[in-house]
Amino acid sequence: MSERVVGSPKELAKLGDALINFIASAALTVSQGYPVGLKVPDKLLRDVAKRAGINRRGSLKSEDLFEALVAYAWLKGVSTEEMLKFVLKGLRKGDLGDGLYSLLKHLLETAGDLFEAVQQV
Repeated sequence: MSERVVGSPKELAKLGDALINFIASAALTVSQGYPVGLKVPDKLLRDVAKRAGINRRGSLKSEDLFEALVAYAWLKGVSTEEMLKFVLKGLRKGDLGDGLYSLLKHLLETAGDLFEAVQQV
């Protein structure tokens, strides 16, 4: 997207929150066959982040780090369509938590440097 967009991890988390809500809603819409609008609960994001080994860093909660990573990845060119594929893949194995875990693991495996960068911003 843009090399010029900068922000703190907390600011990135706000954008990531919106992106995750969109991606989760789109995934549920595709998998269930009817429109779904969803606000993903922080507790679910926290559980998924902790399952992937992401823990609180200072004032940033694990769910904030997850959201910030999604925003940072999107700003660096990872499309929402690509993210959607991983959520759908996880949904086929279980529930939304599995879908979000699949996305987070993909981002950490393919763009682990993004996670480090998010924490440094």
